[in-house]
Amino acid sequence: MAADVSIRLKCFTRDSDPIAFRDHLRMRYEVFVVEQTWPLLANIRAGRTREDPSDRRAYFVQASANDEVVGTVRGSKLNESFPHEEILRHHLQPDRLPLELDELATLNGIAVRTAFRSRRLPIAGFPQPLTIAKAMACELVEWSRELGAVAVVFTAILGASSVLFEHLGAYVIDPPFQINDGRAVDVVNMAILTVDPERFDERHSPLSLRCPRQPLDALHRTCVEYVRGKHREILGGRTIEQLSFERGSPTGKRAEP
Repeated sequence: MAADVSIRLKCFTRDSDPIAFRDHLRMRYEVFVVEQTWPLLANIRAGRTREDPSDRRAYFVQASANDEVVGTVRGSKLNESFPHEEILRHHLQPDRLPLELDELATLNGIAVRTAFRSRRLPIAGFPQPLTIAKAMACELVEWSRELGAVAVVFTAILGASSVLFEHLGAYVIDPPFQINDGRAVDVVNMAILTVDPERFDERHSPLSLRCPRQPLDALHRTCVEYVRGKHREILGGRTIEQLSFERGSPTGKRAEP
């Protein structure tokens, strides 16, 4: 990798930048279908995954290195699209996360080209070097906050992904479990509160530089208390690394990052 590599992020929707959207589908194909052998619907000749019905209402963050696309992630407001609704819906109760769907967002499909993965790099808009995955996630969380989201809830693969998001400031809100989206995989449900600078400070997250610092109202305090309580209960004194990689996971094996 060139020493002078310059990473830039782009925010777009399917309709605002069709070329970037096609690059998103190509990056998903390269990482998820070719490298990780996920059984996603794909146009093999074109080298890209097929468009998902929720893509029309989603928003995307893309990373480029010297004009070469090297990463992508997708987000959406839950009133527009709700992936994995059946395994996250139980948190959306008045005594849990007392929020309307238009105050909630999700993220999924974070993908980074192998040569750029897990490397701290200078990224435009961030004061310190950062991994591309963290930078894209930060940009997406910030975009979700600007769209009115108080919480970003999502399902992460147990392992490197769950560790990355917890270090970013996410809370674990359910014990690890297994799903089968074409193959069995261990996952964990997580949440990032966009109004929780104290949490970002605790985790030394780059989100601490962007989160508004203002007193929490009663609704936001209820959300913070709920996710903090779930996080303490599930980790039970363990670190996120222990939860993600120890042999006490549901299947007794280390999950694939």
